[in-house]
Amino acid sequence: AVLSLADALGRLAWAWAKGKGAAPRGGNHGLRDDLCVAFWLFWFLAVAPSVLTCLGLALALMPFSKNEGVVFAHKVLLATFGAYCAWAYLVDGSLSRGGVKARLRRSPVLAGIARYFSIQMTTVAAASNEDNQRKANEYEDEISASGNDDGDEGVRNCMFCYHPHGVIFWGLVGGFVYQGREEGAKFQGRSMAALDIRLATISLNNMLPMFREVNKHLGCFDVSWHSCNEALKRGRNILIVPGGARESIVAHPGTMSLLLQRRKGFVRLALNQGVPLVPVISFGETDMYNMLEIAEGSVLHEAQSVYQRLFGFTVPLFWGRTIWGIVPSVMPKRTPIHIVVGPPLRAPKIKDLRSEEGQRAVEALHAEYVASLRRLYEAHRHLWHNECERGGLNIM
Repeated sequence: AVLSLADALGRLAWAWAKGKGAAPRGGNHGLRDDLCVAFWLFWFLAVAPSVLTCLGLALALMPFSKNEGVVFAHKVLLATFGAYCAWAYLVDGSLSRGGVKARLRRSPVLAGIARYFSIQMTTVAAASNEDNQRKANEYEDEISASGNDDGDEGVRNCMFCYHPHGVIFWGLVGGFVYQGREEGAKFQGRSMAALDIRLATISLNNMLPMFREVNKHLGCFDVSWHSCNEALKRGRNILIVPGGARESIVAHPGTMSLLLQRRKGFVRLALNQGVPLVPVISFGETDMYNMLEIAEGSVLHEAQSVYQRLFGFTVPLFWGRTIWGIVPSVMPKRTPIHIVVGPPLRAPKIKDLRSEEGQRAVEALHAEYVASLRRLYEAHRHLWHNECERGGLNIM
């Protein structure tokens, strides 16, 4: 991350020195966009962990100092940190209710990330056959009859399901976190930015100081059963990644492998609240990094599995662009990303999901969702996917 940022800064300074400014390179991808991507990596992979480490060391080592000023500073730091933790983890419950207003989504850094990957978004609002069209019309009639056809979030909120996770889910960051570039993308007659979609992420990301505040103001909240239910009850549009972080270890270039066969929690959540499921496919998400092939059952594979169980996510062995032509880095390749948002699938509200009727509803909706996802992929793969060298959509 440090080398990537240094490389981006060096190339930008060199361009300015030659009088070219941030001249575009590779189409619309300028050096400033490189800097935005490198800064994002530097912040999350280097700055925040380093600051937290330094803070922990300071709290642990400062009491042993014989300098009275250092001891006093330690007491102030400890009191401040304690007060912050008390407020963040005992008083502020916003992350368990769908988050807060995302004030950082119009950040120029996110805008640069969206330009770097040339992110485009297509919404498939029209139903593909007469039966689905009839259901869609009935849904609109139901909304109109309720007297809430004014775009009220509490009535028309949905659960967006993003596929695939990828290594660092750049499409999600540039396409959904930054909700200002694709003004033309509409869903149910509203712009994607107006939907104010909240992103559900693993709790570990929201537990760490600094990470927590930044994530919160990017529109993130805890991806737990309680938090998602609360967000949906409050009329929020939420986005989850059903494959989870574990899907990152199968994000090989030229593939579209999704961990979905046994993932049914998102279906239960939709049925519990009676909110529509919206399939989302990000073409190009897995093409920006090279990955080391790790055989199942190997020592590395077992180590990744243990890490996954302990922390809720795992770390694939990957690399993107090379720095100075020789040093592999975490800087992603400039791969265009095209996000396709499918039509919503209605989910009836089921009171008892443990009943026989509830189990049948879960299985039926899951099968319908997978079928809808396959149709969405097949309808757009020839436009946006790189012929998928290793096969088509692979549901695992």
